[in-house]
Amino acid sequence: MNCESDFVARNAEFQALAKDIAMQIAASDPKFIRREDVTADVLASERDICRAQARATGRPENVLDKIVEGRMTKFSRKPASMEQPFVRIPPFP
Repeated sequence: MNCESDFVARNAEFQALAKDIAMQIAASDPKFIRREDVTADVLASERDICRAQARATGRPENVLDKIVEGRMTKFSRKPASMEQPFVRIPPFP
């Protein structure tokens, strides 16, 4: 993390922010910053996995696309740090 001056770097609020960001990255292990940054090959691989899992449930073929899309929406949030919930604030029930 960069800052404009040493005065800012020694500020308790800046240090707390840097620590919170480091904790978030360590806890969630994001691979991308934004959902839009997830590469096509990662999405294709995950889509294949989701389709195989959905097919294994024995559901009808016409329902598989909806299941896969739902799982892909959920997946696209996981590797992107901007989409992840903050680790120090528990999610609402």
